[in-house]
Amino acid sequence: MRIVSAEIRNFRLLADAALALEAQTTVVVGRNNSGKTSLSEIIRRLLTDSNASFKLEDFSSACYAGFCEALDARNAGAGDEAVRAALPAIELRLR
Repeated sequence: MRIVSAEIRNFRLLADAALALEAQTTVVVGRNNSGKTSLSEIIRRLLTDSNASFKLEDFSSACYAGFCEALDARNAGAGDEAVRAALPAIELRLR
């Protein structure tokens, strides 16, 4: 099996990132604070940890409004299903 691309949403600096992987070797290069560690951490957590857990700080700052929407919905008396639908999710899609 070969991974040809990765898409990451809502994890740390990777609010909405896509990466194409070459057939032989892929090298991830970038400035400090550009998301290199975030990329390796999301892959490590979701592919090697049998029980991956996340903290609020792991979510991208771009999705914090979703947490506010979920809280507002909860405070307004919305049901659990509506509150969960408003919550952001961390996603890793590998192809």
